[in-house]
Amino acid sequence: MSTMQKLKESWEYRSVRFLLRIMTYMLLIAYLAGSAPSAWRWAELKWIRSHSLSELPQVLEKSIAEKMPENLTDWVLYRPKEDRAEIMRVLEPHTGKISSFTFIHYSFWAMEDGRGEEAVFWRQFANYRLRYDALRCGSVDGEKDVTRLLNTFSDKKVQAVMDADPSLNKKSILWALEKDAKYPAENYPSDICSYVNTKNKRKNGSLVPEDKWAGIRHSLRVVAEMRLKEMKD
Repeated sequence: MSTMQKLKESWEYRSVRFLLRIMTYMLLIAYLAGSAPSAWRWAELKWIRSHSLSELPQVLEKSIAEKMPENLTDWVLYRPKEDRAEIMRVLEPHTGKISSFTFIHYSFWAMEDGRGEEAVFWRQFANYRLRYDALRCGSVDGEKDVTRLLNTFSDKKVQAVMDADPSLNKKSILWALEKDAKYPAENYPSDICSYVNTKNKRKNGSLVPEDKWAGIRHSLRVVAEMRLKEMKD
């Protein structure tokens, strides 16, 4: 028997090979785990874009019926750029029923197209709706949760537009309140609650009963209107 054959049959050699295989499998599993979310997102994008834009009303209806607002949000997010104007037109009458995250996308779209003032308005409306959503999530520390939530989705480009024209601050709040009056919020905020609870690593957040929502909405509007009166033009 040759020296090489003796080496291959030794327990040391077999042990090293076994360990190398284990390490290879572990690295493969780690790679797959890390790439899985990206692969899933890519598959989701391809699936959504394989459907016609004319299916948007059905997607909206199903999202509302199943209380799964994130399904509509993802569908809207992954559509091609040329669909954006039609998406906004179709969803306009249903503004009160869709997720606050959707309005954040609207703001990004407007900013991307160079419509800074519109981006500010949609951002303000998104912030107003996010605040209402977060307050319905039953947090024991609602104000801090709201602040964290808004800071998470802050946009430096939108802030730069507001800094360049301070009058947009008051205008955008007024616009948000008018939008909210025209389309009262009726969305189911499960996506926001899930995000808030996960972000703050807590499990004690539970949705406030629906019969309390009108009171929360009224209080939020009163506070916003008081703030408007205190602001300079």
